[in-house]
Amino acid sequence: MDEKNVRIIKNLYWQQKAKIRVGNLNSEFDVEDKEHSGRPNCIDDWIASKDEAFFGRGIHMLPEKWKKVVASGSGHYFE
Repeated sequence: MDEKNVRIIKNLYWQQKAKIRVGNLNSEFDVEDKEHSGRPNCIDDWIASKDEAFFGRGIHMLPEKWKKVVASGSGHYFE
């Protein structure tokens, strides 16, 4: 990930804490200040409405999607 994308992510999720668990996989990052995060409550509501299997399926589909991005030669992939 390049510096520009890292900066964008840091700006969107400024001082936040979140923990995501799918099966035995854990991911944790800071998400403290939702008011200044740029992430509206509707996104939190959408995430909360999904079950663990939804995120598990998405994570397990990533390698195939990444292969398609690489195969495209342009770094873009749309379905």
